[in-house]
Formats: sequence, structure tokens, C-alpha cells
Amino acid sequence: MQKGAWKKRINSQLENLGTYSPEYSVAIDSLADALAQYDSTMKQWRDSSKANGFKTLQMVVEYTNKAGATNLSRSPYYTITVQLRDQIMKYCKDINDAAKKIFDMLVASK
Repeated sequence: MQKGAWKKRINSQLENLGTYSPEYSVAIDSLADALAQYDSTMKQWRDSSKANGFKTLQMVVEYTNKAGATNLSRSPYYTITVQLRDQIMKYCKDINDAAKKIFDMLVASK
């Protein structure tokens, strides 16, 4: 899914929960960007794995260093997806924490 579609989906979900606020726009934009990058990276990883004859995601790749020795190394796709998942979780937590603070302020003001 593209970034714009992710933004619409996130905004819609927040509105349905009654927690949408314009102050979240930066976090929503960052979250949508990370989700779009994640989708793109996963597609590239699947395509690369299939092209190399794997039925599942290729977790390790052969790497030949300057000395000519070949070793196994983590797939760069794996590394990127782990980093993107961490970013996605951080943005989700930021949005959730902000919504909770607004809710708590509303409850306290009653």
C-alpha cells in the first residue's frame, strides 16, 4: 500500500475510535511512511527470495569478503524490516500515548 493510502486508513481508524486529532499529523505521516516502506521492502524481499529459488523468505545470504572467504550473513531485507517494525511500533505507541493523555485530560476536566 502507498503512503497516501496508509494515511487515509490510519486517519479513518483514529476517527472511528474517536481519538483523531490534528496534532497527530506528524506522527501519522511518519507512521504511514514507515508502513509504506515496510510493504515495499517485504515485496522486494519476497521477489528476491523467489528469484533465488526459495519458497520462503531468504533469511541469510552468502557474503564474500575482500579476502575471498564466503560467509553467511543476515539478509539486508531482514535487517531493514526489523528496523521498520521498530519504527512502526514506536509511532503507534506515540499516537496511543497522546490519545490517552487527551482522554485523561477530558475525564479530569469533568
